[in-house]
Amino acid sequence: MKIKSLVQMLIAPLLLFGSSTWALGETKNRLSLSIADMYLSKSNYPVRGSDLYYEDENSNLAYLSPGLMVGLGDRITGRLSADFSWQYFFQNDVSESTQDWDMYPLEANLGFHMKRFDVQLGLQPIQFGEGLVFFDNVLAAEATYERNKIYTDFIGGRAFDSSPLAGAKAGYRSGPFEKLEAFGLWFQDRDDLFAEMLQHETFAGALGGETILENLTGEGYLGLCGVSLNWFLGDFYLTALGVYEFGTMEFDVDGGQRSTDVSAFMFDVGVEKNLFDKISIGFFCFSASGDSNPLRGRFTAFISPLPYNSRASIFFDSGFPDSAETDNLSFGGVTPFGVIAPGMSLTAQLHQDVLAECTLAGLYAQDLPENLDNQYGWELDLGVSWVIKTHYKLFLEASRFEYGDFFLNDQTDKPEAALRFLVGGRVDFAPFMF
Repeated sequence: MKIKSLVQMLIAPLLLFGSSTWALGETKNRLSLSIADMYLSKSNYPVRGSDLYYEDENSNLAYLSPGLMVGLGDRITGRLSADFSWQYFFQNDVSESTQDWDMYPLEANLGFHMKRFDVQLGLQPIQFGEGLVFFDNVLAAEATYERNKIYTDFIGGRAFDSSPLAGAKAGYRSGPFEKLEAFGLWFQDRDDLFAEMLQHETFAGALGGETILENLTGEGYLGLCGVSLNWFLGDFYLTALGVYEFGTMEFDVDGGQRSTDVSAFMFDVGVEKNLFDKISIGFFCFSASGDSNPLRGRFTAFISPLPYNSRASIFFDSGFPDSAETDNLSFGGVTPFGVIAPGMSLTAQLHQDVLAECTLAGLYAQDLPENLDNQYGWELDLGVSWVIKTHYKLFLEASRFEYGDFFLNDQTDKPEAALRFLVGGRVDFAPFMF
């Protein structure tokens, strides 16, 4: 999909639908349907391969999302769901109006259920590291065992086109909002994704220019191990995640071979507290390591295959800083010089069905060459959502990313602020039971 962050927002009801509770001996047949329409505007986004920051894009997006769950006997369920999308790009100064149709399958799987043991086979949603490491729908086999609030989860599947992954989770879940989890993930690149990542001009320049990378191919593997915690500590709600990454990348370029080891880290820590009955405040810090000298020694920029990061809507958008890229390792999953993003959030329940959120984050490079400033900038995100009679939702989002001194050009002028505006609605029809 072209706008991955929107896809995650839109498939959330279907993911909830797909994880509905199931009891032995109970047969459920359920047909669901969601329709969404929205207007999206982006302005002053960077243009790849230049120092220009005038990439503007205005579009209308419409989604039709059907889902089906059927009971196949007492212990088997089947699930089917997909997103059908239409996106119309309005005419601007550099391009004519265009439109794009797409279909994104979400689920096509069979579930086998026993008292404490579940197996899921087929296309299904998979996430690691609270989505900051991996979050996508992939062909996979998943086996889960849970007893006395302790669970284990084993996953094997295929991501992208042909890259295998395997992982395991083990944890303690005391309630719907509290858990302690340890996890591990192994990912092998068979789609030249590492080579594609290095074609970003930041890495290419450090390696001697993009001409070296014209025929670059490669493979390798990543191993990730981490711990996450979501827990109430008195009046405070703590979230914490720490991940260490290791692996090897191998490349064939200009008839020669070269390889490098990967050693990187990522963490995300947050704390929230209710100030009043309907107002809460939170503080957070997200960081992922970077590499100012790629492939000279170890590669230390943290790589997340297909992550979803909501800490800053513009900066962590898979289309920023390169709006031509979408679902790959190049931008959504690696920031060349790393990032440190401290920030705060304020959430207010304006009405029983109206929620307002505000997030302010500073963004800094984690590992920089001496000739650059480490301040990427700061970002302000605002959002309001209104749920009407359970099945209808209206939403409005506005974001502003103010470029920092990292983006100073030869004339010492910083670009105008990048802006993002989204407004729309969604209808979740009541499931039809049969």
